[in-house]
Amino acid sequence: MKKVGVGILGCGGISKTYITNINEKFNDTLQIVACADLNEEATNAAVAKCQGAHASSYKDMLENDAVEIVLNLTNSWAHFETSLQALEAGKHVYSEKTLTLGRAQANTLVALAQQKNLLLGCAPDTFMGAGMQTVRALIDRGDCGKIYYAYAFIGMNANHPNYATKRHGGMLFDMGPYYVASLVNLFGPVARVSGISKKLYDKRVYGDQEYELEIPSTSTAVLEFESGVLAHFTTCSDTIHYTPKFEVYGTKGNLVANDPNHFSGDLTVQYAGKEVETLSMTHQYADNCRGIGLVDMARVLRGSGVLCGSGVFRANGEFARHLVDVLQSIWESSEKGKTIEITYPCAQPAPVAKNGDLGCSK
Repeated sequence: MKKVGVGILGCGGISKTYITNINEKFNDTLQIVACADLNEEATNAAVAKCQGAHASSYKDMLENDAVEIVLNLTNSWAHFETSLQALEAGKHVYSEKTLTLGRAQANTLVALAQQKNLLLGCAPDTFMGAGMQTVRALIDRGDCGKIYYAYAFIGMNANHPNYATKRHGGMLFDMGPYYVASLVNLFGPVARVSGISKKLYDKRVYGDQEYELEIPSTSTAVLEFESGVLAHFTTCSDTIHYTPKFEVYGTKGNLVANDPNHFSGDLTVQYAGKEVETLSMTHQYADNCRGIGLVDMARVLRGSGVLCGSGVFRANGEFARHLVDVLQSIWESSEKGKTIEITYPCAQPAPVAKNGDLGCSK
């Protein structure tokens, strides 16, 4: 397969992981050909790690025929405008999470990609990892019986101005996508949301800086899935330490899954009348494989991806739009004091094969 040319927009911290993984794990599918960042030093540092790539302005990147996919690693508040420019220029786009910070903008990107026959994808892709795929396979086999409830919680001591501003979306839009993506991967799309969000503090101090909280620090919601499963989901930036929890309850057994922010971790199951058992992971992608969603999308671009080039890949634009819709609905439910129906559903992502083969033989 001819490698897919990638242009990296945004050479900050997360770019280091993507560059390493593309160079070392996904170099049979992807090749970085250009890097762009407003910080020239960051651009040059990224280029130095990518053989054959060159420093570029964003304008030049969009005019570069060798760039097939723009990998958008800018700050979340910049995702909409930069992804829109790429799509308008005829480039496929894969964005870091979240796709946008609002459902209307997310829908604009999805509609434009469809209109121009372009692929649009978005992180997170951790749900494609060994941990959640092992859980998915066990649930799909019916080992735990009928699933009726899940509990997902992420708490952090996130005392930082970025987690307090509407512009960045706070904990809900920063960490929430990992958890909602994993829930949708396991149970399908969310139908409606009932949420409550509150601030523990009006002001906090970070270093020598006092800042105001523009958005809630704790958001909690009941999600009702189209499949009938109920889930209780919470993000909280006020806990004393990092606290991830992900539990699934069925009529025959209960599961404790790994942190959805990671590709693997401890997995346990307890069947009715039995002791708690530790599960061995049955799937590949157990280490940090951020970018595997981009690989999945690139293989579809080459006509060898999931469902044999039908254009359906797992971390797709409709999936990402659904996540944004769910997250925004949590705040809206709290503000309006009523349940919010989800506007944009999505398809449940296809499971990943045990051997990690994201494609299919033709």
